[in-house]
Formats: sequence, C-alpha cells, structure tokens
Amino acid sequence: MDRFVIALPQLALGASRHQADLDLVLPDAAGETETYVVHAVGEIENMGTGLHVRMQLRGRADSCCHRCLEPFQRDVDAAAEFVVQIGDQGLGEDVARLDEDAIELDLTPQVRETLIVEEPIRTVCRPDCKGLCAQCGANLNVAACGCEAPPDARWDALKKLADRVQP
Repeated sequence: MDRFVIALPQLALGASRHQADLDLVLPDAAGETETYVVHAVGEIENMGTGLHVRMQLRGRADSCCHRCLEPFQRDVDAAAEFVVQIGDQGLGEDVARLDEDAIELDLTPQVRETLIVEEPIRTVCRPDCKGLCAQCGANLNVAACGCEAPPDARWDALKKLADRVQP
C-alpha cells in the first residue's frame, strides 16, 4: 500500500487508531532518491468540527552514504502532530483544511513531509566511515589506497619565511 487513507464516514467521534504500511520514494538532502518502507500509526481524535492527528512512523530507508557512496539501510523513527479543520471557519496557519463533504482523509502527504523534514542532512553508513580517497577515489573502508597526501599549500608562506630567516 502506498497511501494512508482514513474513511471519514466510518470515523466515530472520539479517539481511534489507524495503521498503514507504506513504500515511498523520496529525495534525500543531496537530491538523490531513497526508498522508504515505513509502518505508520495514526491516532485520530475526531472532535466533530476537526481532527487532531498524531502519527508515529517507523521503518527503514535505503540510503547512500555521503562519504563512501555505498548503499546502506538506516532506521527511520519520526513523529508528527497536526490539526485538520473540517470546513473553512477559523483556519489558522498550522491548520489543514478539509471540505465538509470529503469522504476520506489522505495522510500520505503528511507522512511524506514528515520523512523529508526528518531526513538527516548527511547520511553515513557508520560513524567511523573513512570515505573515499580524494586522489584516486578508492573506498578507504575496504583498503588503504597507498596514495601520498598532497602537500598542504597553507604552510607554503611559513616555509618561505623560515627559509629567509635561516641561513
């Protein structure tokens, strides 16, 4: 299932719990696509003129390490809370609107938005990932490449000064 939809005619007043398993493809912070498999749990409080929605999202994402460029899976755990107003009276900035004659509430856009907002700026396969060699591009997690580090040009001015001072 790739949508999290609640049928409004069957939604009783008071609290109810709804679940969905979702497979989504979303962009990461670098603009690459990631596949998400998440279990969404929504607790909805139907107040008659509006809905108070709390969602918990748990699952995994297929990511690409931003250091070594290797694919890996990472855990996803995110939450969202928002209000849906039925009709158009008293709308605030942080309130979604739903037509009075609507027959369903699609929570999929809020799931997508929550996952995008919770996306880390930089994903790494593990905290000690060594990344790629800047000269040859070898994955340093697999083996050392043997390249010598290039000289640091920031020290050139100091070396010239030291050469002039020492005979």
